[in-house]
Amino acid sequence: MENTYKLLEIQRDLIGFNPDINSSSDLSQYSHLQNERNHNNNNNHDNDNKQTFSSTIICGSHSLGPIYHPNRQFIREGWLQKLSKKGYQPRMFFLLSDQLIYASRIMSSHLQFKVHGQFSLQDLMVEEVEPAHSFTIYSGNRCFLVAASSDWQRDRWLEDISRAILAAKTRPSSSTSIMNESIVNNIENHNDASMKTLKSGSFESDSAQILQRAVTSVHVCWHRCFTLSMQDILRANEYQTSGYLLRKFKNSNGWQRLWVVFTQLCLFFYKSYRDECPLASLPLLGYTISKPGPEDQIRRDNVLKMQFKNHVYFFRGETRHSFERWVEYLSCAAGASRPSIIPSTNK
Repeated sequence: MENTYKLLEIQRDLIGFNPDINSSSDLSQYSHLQNERNHNNNNNHDNDNKQTFSSTIICGSHSLGPIYHPNRQFIREGWLQKLSKKGYQPRMFFLLSDQLIYASRIMSSHLQFKVHGQFSLQDLMVEEVEPAHSFTIYSGNRCFLVAASSDWQRDRWLEDISRAILAAKTRPSSSTSIMNESIVNNIENHNDASMKTLKSGSFESDSAQILQRAVTSVHVCWHRCFTLSMQDILRANEYQTSGYLLRKFKNSNGWQRLWVVFTQLCLFFYKSYRDECPLASLPLLGYTISKPGPEDQIRRDNVLKMQFKNHVYFFRGETRHSFERWVEYLSCAAGASRPSIIPSTNK
């Protein structure tokens, strides 16, 4: 279901940019699938179905073939630097089961991308090279060097691309007809910030939709120079929970008690479990999870530390059981971030 949801979500936004085809039956299919997906995520927590970790949003302005195809699978997306005449330039890459796409950000009031390359996996090769975190992509007479943020991210790309190439070459040749469809001219993700303060309202309100867009995987991968795969999404869906936590920012003194819903790799913060709309959200992708060290000067029990570069948050469980549950769920769900729980020297 997740793969179909992602592809139909892409197609929904693609259709939305062409007013002549807004009545397409694909929209109703997407709506039905979204409701079913949200219902499945709501088995244990009332608020879980109010949030959606959106996937790639691809749109175009000319004749576009449908994104959804029964033979197409979403595999991975993420930030890579591509070597050009101007040096290394940041790009968003999208790996599907039949092709590799890369795009650059363009000047816009929204986070918007324009596709520059679209390559069939049938003709693709990849090779690990120097310098650090780098690999070369070959397609026909073209080749270019890209670099990830770390060796770990580079290895994830190499593994997935290599598997996808092998699968594409062993797949029946009829599946290559997918490449005959013109897929993308632009990739768009309308958001402003990953931590967004919102006015109260229902999930269908404008504010809730802004929040939904603020945690899309394209947005998070781009701003955090990270990558996400379908396997990461499926693993995250196995770990969803909610409950009260006390939150403390790095430079603050007090603790704020909040109802927190963790679903689809994102924390959503509410004043209480009765609230319909969250106050803010925090996507987990890229964060490391640990126990506070002596330098943090946290003299409390049952505290976990979340950090991405200079962004540091502390969360305290109200009981030992609550703390251990949150540590387990966050650590398991954020496997893409390689979180670690390090022993604390604090008592």
